[in-house]
Amino acid sequence: MHYLHTTIFTADLDKTRAFWDVLDMRTVRELVVPKINARANFLSGSHDEAGGRSERFAPTIALVERPAEAGPVGISHICFRVEDIYATCQGLIDKGFALKMPPRDGFRAMVRGPEGSVIEFHQAGERKAPQEPWISMADGA
Repeated sequence: MHYLHTTIFTADLDKTRAFWDVLDMRTVRELVVPKINARANFLSGSHDEAGGRSERFAPTIALVERPAEAGPVGISHICFRVEDIYATCQGLIDKGFALKMPPRDGFRAMVRGPEGSVIEFHQAGERKAPQEPWISMADGA
């Protein structure tokens, strides 16, 4: 498992970005998603900048600006890349955890930790072909 990023939602990307500038965090990627009215800056520390700009795209902090009505601001989740998203999710289920979001698309899934923290998983390499039981599985809490 490889650490990818921590996502922090913000109502004011420019203001929040200025704070991270003070900590010498550098923008390594920017993303605009007009469909959901969101902007994102992916930041890396000076010693992690090469990794943040690489194909692996890690480790980073993702500052995501979204409208206030879309939900709260603050730390949203941490994300890891895994070798087999289906095996990872099955292992979590076998240990009694409900998936917040099953890997219906063969690429991305989320689980909520015992105290409410959200952990996201991305499939390494190519996304897996969508398959049951994941396609039909409902989101958990």
